Amino acid sequence: MDVGVEDRLEVKVVCGEGLLEVEGGECNPFAVVRCGSEFEQTVVLNHTTSPQWDSARMVFSDITENGTDHLLVTVNHKNLSRQSDEVIGQAIVDLRTATLSPGVESDESYELERAPGMTTNAKGSVRIEVTYFISEGDDALPDSSDEDELLEREEGADPSVLLRGRRQRAPNCIVGTIVRGRGLYLDSSSSSGREVDAYASIRVGETGPKTKTKVARRTNAPTWDQPFRLPCSDGEALLVVKVKDSGSLSKHLLGTCQISVVEIAAESDKIKWFKLLGDGYAVDGVDRGALELQLSWVYDKKVARSLSAMLSSSKPQRARALGGGAKGAVDQDDDDSSGKQRRRGGKKKRADFLQSMLRKEEDDDEPVALKRTTKEQEDVDEQRENRRMMAERVEDERDRDREKAMVAGDYQIQVHVIEARDLAGEDLNGLSDPYVRCKVLGRSKKTRVVRKVSAAVFDETLYFDLKQMKPKEIEEAVLEVSCFDFDVFTAHDLVGLATFDVEAIHSRDDHELYHHWVGLVDPKRADKTGYQGFLKLSITVLGPGDVQKFHDADKEYLEAENEEEAEDALGGLGPPGGAPFGAAAEGKLVFLVLYVWEAEDLPKMESSSGFFGSGGDSAGKVDAYLKCDFNGTSCGTSVASVRGKGNLAPVYYEQLWLPVMEPTTNKKITVGLYDSNTFSKDAPVAHLFFDYDDVERNDEYGKGSAGTSTLGSLFAFGSALGTSSSQSAATRGNGPRPQWYNLYGAPLGVQGKRGKLQNRFGGDDASTYRGRVLLGMEVVLRPSSREKQVAKRAPFRDYKAIRAAGFGLGFRPATVKYHLRCLAVMGSEIPSLRSPGALSPAKMALVVSVGNHHLRFAYEANKRGVVVWNALDTLKSVELPVRIEEIPDVCVYLIRGPPRTQTVCYCRIPAARLLKEQFSGEPRWELLKADPAIAKRHGGVAFTANPGAVLLKLGFGLSEDAVDPQFAWDEDLLKKKAVDVAPYCLRVYVFQARHLPASDENGLLDPYVKVRFCGKKDKTKVHSMTTAPLFYETLQFNELLPKDPFYGPDVVVQVWDSDNLSANTPM
Repeated sequence: MDVGVEDRLEVKVVCGEGLLEVEGGECNPFAVVRCGSEFEQTVVLNHTTSPQWDSARMVFSDITENGTDHLLVTVNHKNLSRQSDEVIGQAIVDLRTATLSPGVESDESYELERAPGMTTNAKGSVRIEVTYFISEGDDALPDSSDEDELLEREEGADPSVLLRGRRQRAPNCIVGTIVRGRGLYLDSSSSSGREVDAYASIRVGETGPKTKTKVARRTNAPTWDQPFRLPCSDGEALLVVKVKDSGSLSKHLLGTCQISVVEIAAESDKIKWFKLLGDGYAVDGVDRGALELQLSWVYDKKVARSLSAMLSSSKPQRARALGGGAKGAVDQDDDDSSGKQRRRGGKKKRADFLQSMLRKEEDDDEPVALKRTTKEQEDVDEQRENRRMMAERVEDERDRDREKAMVAGDYQIQVHVIEARDLAGEDLNGLSDPYVRCKVLGRSKKTRVVRKVSAAVFDETLYFDLKQMKPKEIEEAVLEVSCFDFDVFTAHDLVGLATFDVEAIHSRDDHELYHHWVGLVDPKRADKTGYQGFLKLSITVLGPGDVQKFHDADKEYLEAENEEEAEDALGGLGPPGGAPFGAAAEGKLVFLVLYVWEAEDLPKMESSSGFFGSGGDSAGKVDAYLKCDFNGTSCGTSVASVRGKGNLAPVYYEQLWLPVMEPTTNKKITVGLYDSNTFSKDAPVAHLFFDYDDVERNDEYGKGSAGTSTLGSLFAFGSALGTSSSQSAATRGNGPRPQWYNLYGAPLGVQGKRGKLQNRFGGDDASTYRGRVLLGMEVVLRPSSREKQVAKRAPFRDYKAIRAAGFGLGFRPATVKYHLRCLAVMGSEIPSLRSPGALSPAKMALVVSVGNHHLRFAYEANKRGVVVWNALDTLKSVELPVRIEEIPDVCVYLIRGPPRTQTVCYCRIPAARLLKEQFSGEPRWELLKADPAIAKRHGGVAFTANPGAVLLKLGFGLSEDAVDPQFAWDEDLLKKKAVDVAPYCLRVYVFQARHLPASDENGLLDPYVKVRFCGKKDKTKVHSMTTAPLFYETLQFNELLPKDPFYGPDVVVQVWDSDNLSANTPM
């Protein structure tokens, strides 16, 4: 049976625009289309540079058999006086997209290029419509029944097996209809009432086959009813939908969304509305309208035949498209000869060959830059701009969070416990012996005990003095206020508790929560529901420079008496503090639900033999579990033990339910990952923190942890981007779309007190990537009536089916390949570290990493604090999430050399900052930080010393962008800039200082200024006993510096306090 294919290509030359005028200012254009050895031409239009040919369909046959991979369109000028033709430009039309999309019309404009023999440059463009068809004749490629017949005759297969194989043939095509749109406005608001000229486009992925509708003029609710057919064999692919306004001068994006193939398969052939999102699929709360689509993922014989034909006889097309050039002719001969050998090899080989042709080709490890049409380049530029804007938004949000961060220093928390009322009776007489205990950051204090009461007045103030707090440490602090019933011979009974967010109180006016009534709940006993009493208290959080507000006690006493009289007038039935009746007194029970999917890249906490290890290439293990803490309640997953040398990735598929009585005074949610130990305390791996107000709220009635669902409901997770947060829980199955959260902590192998700050609080003080966890989170507002007011753990719905299917159904967030490119130039003010007995400082190496992928630069000598690497390296094709928020930071580590190899300094660079620059950023000095877990006695840098800076040129972005010539780096030129130096003179004028912090016992200090530059230092004179010195001195440095200003080292200016009997103190 021959492998021939009857096919044809239909071409229509629509128009030209802005064509070149020849001598005399005339242009009588016509177009000639060449396809292989065949050619057709349009009519001649006289005296126009923007011809409208609208030619008849030109038909070219045997495209696949002839190995044709492009059209050559030549635009000519008909010289009527000379009766000759003159070429004024040509365009090459790539047929790869058309041949992979049979029956789909491609309508593109192509810029004209200079043709051979032309003496001037071409100008203008030509618009061409191309459609590829495969016939249904008997001579076409064998269909599925022919293949099954071959296999049956050759191997004697069971007919029932063959029948089952036909029914379960893998889908390879998305078939559907773009029905209509609604609510489409250019400014995302219906108030203007402006109508738009809307059209919709659909593409498989970012670079796959594409189709689009016609333009619907002057309407906000267009109706297209346009069918389409797009080849797609990848079950994890995403369908990119865009709706644009076709303006006269430019096109404007109205909205976009992404639909996973998994979701299409789950709801095949259904007509469904899809909500449109903003640039980069951002969910910004703006109503951008919706699009109605009918989609199916099916097996299509035409697509299978087209793919088979291309795989068998069009290999030269792919070779030339990827830069193979003339080599394609040789490949064609090889294909023909190999085809004959296959035919001579027997039917079994032929059946295997047919199956292999239908298998999806693997992507190359290294992407190749392809020549794009003007339209394709415009789409690529638009996508890059969208990614740049999204990265800029993520970076701005991160900068805003840093601006709101609390400052480091000493803090004091004052808790004034005033009184308690309506306490639940814990003793047999219906009364209690209450006392109040306050706990924050591992410190606890308590009031006195009041005997046999249900209401008590304490009027006690508890003070917590917190010294040298790091910003992240005080920001994540939670104050827990618990009321206990005192028992002499048994454990004290918990009456109820409440928790408070320390950061939220500090951000209030006057940094206090004053005379506040709070309800007490007991989340540990299922038989106790609702509030167990009320507590009145005041909480004040004072930090560096804060002033406590003064309150007039007499005036407040009179106001309190008036409130009590008003309460007595109501019969004393109202809740304390004049709170309203009903829901406020009862409280509303909701549940915070954490969906724990899996973790990846976790560090080795123990070696295989059970002893503690620090990673490396040796085998190790981790006994990991996650614990969620909120409002005094905690709940953890089961322990998952994982062993191995590579990626330690435990799987959980569990949901944690934590009861919350709203309104709540605490907003901090803590999620910790721990390593379980049998004979010692569990070791924290890393922690994450969330804001309760930012968690998605689900108001579906009757949702519970033991509910039922079907596996089909899980397909909603396939839409990794663009999934609406308002979709019903019945379709979500196991919470909202999961998201990767990156973990940071102390260097691998550092635990206990040394790593406590980093492993417990993370933040910018955490130096090392410690893996990531896949989580989802929501607040269930109307839980099932069977749910009790206690925390609990439950498996996922259909978790057995999920475990059996793995993540093949598309639950994981979408990923894409990235390149990380780094030019390490030099380091300045690098600490000089010596090993015992060494005569010279240790050499320094540099490591640049993203996640668990690393670039390493060699050890170089440290000369007076200057280390020169001047090397370029690239980390290629790293699989990372599409969403910028889920990409790990790029970490830079300074490593001291042998014999004692150790990380001494680091810095973390947000991926969003580098993605915003898109391989075009200039070299930048990155300031290093001393690792808090590696003190000077452990071989690191003293916390008071300057850890230095490194000059890096970093590029981070999509792999397809990295190979684009637009983003290419000239390695020789970049390296030359570092060594192309000239003599410079640096003068530093030191004038005065003000408001310096006191360092001596007399409240003053003896300041002087030290300046460091290029490994040298100079200082001013010492001014004694002052906080506002007047220096007026000039310090001068003469050095050889690079001519490029971006390569010049930083100037380090420090203020020191001079001490006669001890070491000088940096300020």
